[in-house]
Amino acid sequence: MSLQNAVILKNIPAYLEVLSGFSQSVTRLWRYVRAEEALHVSAHPGSRAYRFFDASREVAFLHRMIQQAVEDEIPRELAWLSGYDKAFAQLEAEFDLPRKDLSALIRMAQSSQGRLSARRRKQYFHLPAEVLDRVEEVVRDSFGLTQEDGSEARYGFVLFDSSAAKARCCEETSSVVMIFRVRLARCLQKIGGLNGLV
Repeated sequence: MSLQNAVILKNIPAYLEVLSGFSQSVTRLWRYVRAEEALHVSAHPGSRAYRFFDASREVAFLHRMIQQAVEDEIPRELAWLSGYDKAFAQLEAEFDLPRKDLSALIRMAQSSQGRLSARRRKQYFHLPAEVLDRVEEVVRDSFGLTQEDGSEARYGFVLFDSSAAKARCCEETSSVVMIFRVRLARCLQKIGGLNGLV
């Protein structure tokens, strides 16, 4: 699933509102009767209603979704991957565990705020308690689930491990947003030109 789709899934009411804003008005241009096997269409607007329409609402909605993906979902995903890679490398260097088990333990501990439940510990009964304790400790450290100053990380874990990394991510995000705005402006110009032909 793309990040844009993930953001849209969090905004389903707004998405449906945008879709129905177009489809309801166009559907009123059709005349049809429901039959058992197929629709009997007596009148329809042709392709013009679908090819040349004011897509301002749709473009604005898409812009908001991409902006949310760029400003929230991408940093969240990058931070999670960074924490996972850090924990995996540390634990792989310390223990000779199957990669599949190591990955599962990291994911389980991270999803439970750096703790492995009693049920999960029973599932990995063949591992010493000291190993499972160490997994918890490394996961908490790698994802920033406990901080010395007692504050909470924005995403439940440390987003950037240095000011330079933060600056680099902000710079890259700004570039992505700028490219999107230029492309959006071009699309709007084309839509405006098409609407002028109708």
